[in-house]
Amino acid sequence: MACVSSIDGWEPRRDAGSSLVASLSEVSAVVQRGRSTDDVLRIAGEGVAALGMRLLVLQCTDDAFVLRALFTAPARLAAVERTLGRSLKGLRAPASECASLRELVAARRTTYCDHIDVFDRFVRAATGQELAALESASTTASIANGVLAPLFVHDRPWGLLSLVSPRLTPDDAAAARLFTSQIGSALEAAETIEALETKNRELSSVNQELSFANAELVKRERLAAVGELAAIVAHEVRNPLCVIFNAITSLRRALDDDAPRGTRAELLEILGDEAHRLNHIVAQMLDLAKPSALRMQPTRLQDLLAGVVSAAAASPDAGAVRFRVEASPDEPAVDMDPRFMHQAMLNLVLNAMHASPRGADVVLSGAVTAVHGRPVVRLQVVDTGPGIPFEDRARIFEPLFTTKSSGTGLGLSLVKRVVEAHAGEVTCSTDASGSVFVVTFPATVAGDTLRERESGVVAT
Repeated sequence: MACVSSIDGWEPRRDAGSSLVASLSEVSAVVQRGRSTDDVLRIAGEGVAALGMRLLVLQCTDDAFVLRALFTAPARLAAVERTLGRSLKGLRAPASECASLRELVAARRTTYCDHIDVFDRFVRAATGQELAALESASTTASIANGVLAPLFVHDRPWGLLSLVSPRLTPDDAAAARLFTSQIGSALEAAETIEALETKNRELSSVNQELSFANAELVKRERLAAVGELAAIVAHEVRNPLCVIFNAITSLRRALDDDAPRGTRAELLEILGDEAHRLNHIVAQMLDLAKPSALRMQPTRLQDLLAGVVSAAAASPDAGAVRFRVEASPDEPAVDMDPRFMHQAMLNLVLNAMHASPRGADVVLSGAVTAVHGRPVVRLQVVDTGPGIPFEDRARIFEPLFTTKSSGTGLGLSLVKRVVEAHAGEVTCSTDASGSVFVVTFPATVAGDTLRERESGVVAT
């Protein structure tokens, strides 16, 4: 709320050769730069003051009129604030005391007055005080000539704008009306910007809260994972430990009783088997629990599946089924973590092997295919077992869930974790004739593109 003579070094022109419309248009052009309501009113006031005029802007709300801008002579501003004993900034007048001002806004009519007294009426309504005593001195007196125009923003009543100058005439009402309309447009843009900035601040605050909540959730999930891992350890390790303790007790008795060598060897074999089982359980739990980073490297699907079959064939039950690999040697190498993907596919193959009847085929296949125009690795394991019961299908990837008496319930959980780490998914379709597990994840093919492969550019 001050009187200045320029706008950031720019000087409006108001001389005998320029009309008020042209001068106010120059001010309006600069006003459009305002990014907030206060900016718009400040720039408008500074421009009007530089033209030798005074500016008053009142905003109407539901219950009051509020002083938003006042650009007048420094001596008059100081005298008014001294008389009132307070700053004019934010001065409010109850709407009930401003019926005449509200009528001026509602009329939507720009009016020239040679005895304009809007400011005095507003001060009287806001404070109950009169400013008549200031009229005795030329430096503090008001100016009677002025134009009063209603301000509309988004086509809604916003307030009143008053231009005051001894040089104003009734012919200047049209220029003032145009200027007020341009100020209204600038206020519309500024209010939109302010609303967006407020929304951005709110969103930023919400994002910070969500980030904090997410960090807390991750922390709690980690604690829950520790508890879950402890439960897995207690649940899965107890049975083999009981067998080991019983075998040790029996072995001690056998040694004390000088039992036959075969009995002692049998007990030692039990100890060895259960120790291996414990080691397998611990290894699976560690693979499931530890956050290991992937080490991606180009890997041929045929090599991956051949390695999985070799590992599965070393299993004691491998002789009961036949393994068949369907993967072209011409398939390109794709990026993956071969160690983790080998473990995931091996778990699927071992499950298929245990589910299949004696003499059945377990079929492994792999290919790079296109899904929605993007290259995708598709790995598949098919068995001819009895299928998975309907009531169990939704839970097969849960940790600890198993339908096998000797299973740990960790294998498929590990598969799911490995595949998701590759930004992929694992699915299962099953019925009474067998089960099909399908692993898919995005394919990055070195030295190759999907378009080239589809168009036949790449030699096969």
